[in-house]
Amino acid sequence: MKRPGLRDLCFVILSSLIICASSFAQDTSGLIDPDAATPTPTPVNAAAKAPAQWIAQLADADSAKRGEASAALLILGAKARDAVQAALDSKNPAIQSGAQEAWKTLRW
Repeated sequence: MKRPGLRDLCFVILSSLIICASSFAQDTSGLIDPDAATPTPTPVNAAAKAPAQWIAQLADADSAKRGEASAALLILGAKARDAVQAALDSKNPAIQSGAQEAWKTLRW
């Protein structure tokens, strides 16, 4: 009986790779549909609230509301500067983190 050689081993490995690659190429059930419409962000009316109210909303449990607050602070820009600067020392980590991001992003 002949022992398997290097060529036989390479054949087995190559065959396994081809089988794995073909099964992966056929299974697209877990992939995101590139033709699906991406959700459009809701426009933020930054003037609807005072900067301090937007700062408080940075601690909201709903991530969409936190995102809305961040966007509003960026839109307000220099008008929110004092509120953002004060929030940098907040004892609430969510408010402090959101204020840090706004502070880094805005050009004063």
